[in-house]
Amino acid sequence: MEHLLPGRLAELRPSTRKELNATALLSLPIETFSIKSRSGPPGDAAADLSAPLWAGVVPLAMQPGKPQDAPNLLEKYPLPAYLK
Repeated sequence: MEHLLPGRLAELRPSTRKELNATALLSLPIETFSIKSRSGPPGDAAADLSAPLWAGVVPLAMQPGKPQDAPNLLEKYPLPAYLK
């Protein structure tokens, strides 16, 4: 936790024995991987353009969203600096 969000652990209540027993961390070395990445539209062959199939790109992005307070908090606190 401290590696990802320094200071966060000090804000949390201590974990229960049950929570610790139900938590696992797995680390695996990645020696080889592959990815297919492109920008722009697909480069279809001329013979494929008349096929009765959809062709295109589905853009994907991983972006953080705006932090949202838990709806059932009894008291509101300011957003921590590491989340701004």
